[in-house]
Amino acid sequence: MRIAIPGLLGLVACTPIYDAQFNDRANELEAFRTEFQPEDNKTSLITSGGDRVFWVDKVPPQGTQFLRSMIPGDPASQVEYEWSKDKFDTEDYHFGEQLIGDCDFGTSLAYEVTDGNEVSGKIAQTSRGASQLCAIDGRIVYFVIGSSTLVKWNPPAEVPVTPDQMQVIPFIDLAVKPTEIVNGIAGFGVTGNLALFAEQGGNLYTVDLSTKVSKWLKNDEPATGSVVFDEQGVLYTTSTSARYIEFTDAEDPPDTSFDDMVRDGGYHLNFKLADIQQPAGNGEFALHDRHVVYRGERGIFAYGLDTHNVIDLLLDRGEGIDLELAYHSPAVTKGGQLFVIGGNSFGIGVIGPAYQVDLRERLR
Repeated sequence: MRIAIPGLLGLVACTPIYDAQFNDRANELEAFRTEFQPEDNKTSLITSGGDRVFWVDKVPPQGTQFLRSMIPGDPASQVEYEWSKDKFDTEDYHFGEQLIGDCDFGTSLAYEVTDGNEVSGKIAQTSRGASQLCAIDGRIVYFVIGSSTLVKWNPPAEVPVTPDQMQVIPFIDLAVKPTEIVNGIAGFGVTGNLALFAEQGGNLYTVDLSTKVSKWLKNDEPATGSVVFDEQGVLYTTSTSARYIEFTDAEDPPDTSFDDMVRDGGYHLNFKLADIQQPAGNGEFALHDRHVVYRGERGIFAYGLDTHNVIDLLLDRGEGIDLELAYHSPAVTKGGQLFVIGGNSFGIGVIGPAYQVDLRERLR
């Protein structure tokens, strides 16, 4: 006996129509896309620092790996960093508008963004507890010593290089933060006078560096993955989802499920592909101009923190074993240029061509 489930046959019959709608929309979005780096260059990292885009690739025929940067739309501004030649531990890189930090246990180096060879500064950290946690804001490099001290280093040409000389570097004491950070610091970032710390164990804290006033954000779930923030709020991933905390003066800042925010964002392509805009769960996010640009289940999307709307920016080609092109690692420059890496891999670590999308009109 054949059992007919109402609506099921209609869904099967409409599948080609739904797929055609997806492909048509993907075509429309690709009209806004330009190729930034060809597939042969094997781009393996792409990120932003102020107005610049930074990327790591292997340009043929030699295939030597370099870090490069440029201001989008200005080819004359491109810089190739000779010191990065065939350096594969790129997780030590930290990017700002004026400096690049190469932070490793024992020694931190700072390089000028506009010079491919110049080392702006070098500092030995071993005397006060080695750390590779650093952040860059403007011409200042910050790094953490222990769990209560933030070093503020403005690298000149004649920087301290010995343990004794290092004592002259101005320290910002975070002891005003009672004893809340007790498990050590897993990561941190700085923008202007605002610092955000992620504690081992997942608690999140902000510190006003001008007043040294700290605040525990009382995040509902431990931060266990990616954390991105700006002056207005922080997006963090947990073991099950992504969440957003808006910075307010309230004692308990609102902590909201980003997955729910997207679900209520009004995006709907068709019945079969109703959830392609939901966050993919791999922590690929960027904050720009009151929008969260993120990797969804089948493409790159943006959620408006003020409009509460979701829009599509790029849609993948194919899925599953038939995956042809998936977009990863979204990075947005201050000027509103989105960069992604495309490839036929399922996760982060994609190596392939890089694409650029101008968001200035798209995010209005």
